[in-house]
Amino acid sequence: MKIGNIASQYDIPKTVNDKVYMIPKGVPYVNEREEVMELDHNTQKIKLYKIGRPGLFAFDEKDGDIYTTNWINGVSTLTKYNEETGKIQRYEESVGMFGYLHCAGNYVYVEKQVDQEERTINYLMKIDRKTLKKVKEIKVNHSEDESVFFYSDDKNLYFSSGNTDKILYQMDLKKDKISKLKLKEINPQQILPYKNKLFVTHCDLTSGMGKAISLLNPQTGESKVYKFKHNVIQCQTKEDYLYILSNDSIDKYKFDGEKMHLEASSKITIKGSWKNGYISSFFLK
Repeated sequence: MKIGNIASQYDIPKTVNDKVYMIPKGVPYVNEREEVMELDHNTQKIKLYKIGRPGLFAFDEKDGDIYTTNWINGVSTLTKYNEETGKIQRYEESVGMFGYLHCAGNYVYVEKQVDQEERTINYLMKIDRKTLKKVKEIKVNHSEDESVFFYSDDKNLYFSSGNTDKILYQMDLKKDKISKLKLKEINPQQILPYKNKLFVTHCDLTSGMGKAISLLNPQTGESKVYKFKHNVIQCQTKEDYLYILSNDSIDKYKFDGEKMHLEASSKITIKGSWKNGYISSFFLK
């Protein structure tokens, strides 16, 4: 599809059963898209859900509803789109910028940044998924770093902010209480479940530099760092396998619980009319 950029290092496709969702970014000021794209793994058919807002920033999908954020003309918007009926609901604010988001249980959690004098305050908004009404706003920190990646289980919401403080945030979903889990590496990004632990990637996504993945036990706070010869720009997991996108390759590792074993590596070459392109993201079938 000739629609410009699709997904990014920050905005990773989400797979739900046999479908994968992503944002087609288009081309800024030339061909800006206002949709979320769905690709059916089995039929290879594509659907475009028209959100009706330009410059879609982030999205999540849960129970047949798509949630997106965008900011334009000083107004931040959270949109809920029902995939079956096409019904649209919106929640808007004129103070602060809505960023990344994550659905957990009956709520959608939306990151919001507010500039106050000489500092930026990060909040996490707790919004009812059914009514799209804000239930609570929780202060996270004072930082220009956004909360980009999220993961949740039955008890906790985990989120990173790409910070240099070696911290992963953990929020109790019942108490809405935020605590900090210390890491050994800077720039924590993706959070991927592995049994009762979490893989956390470490990479400066702006420069594409960072060659580490932590295996964190959130119950004890203990972590082990695995270093690679290549950068870890993006990672996907399936059972005991990790698939890692670097600057010029995709590598497959098998994890035996202690060590990473490289099983396959594929160099990325872009030729012909795509020679000026790049791999923005990937997903597993």
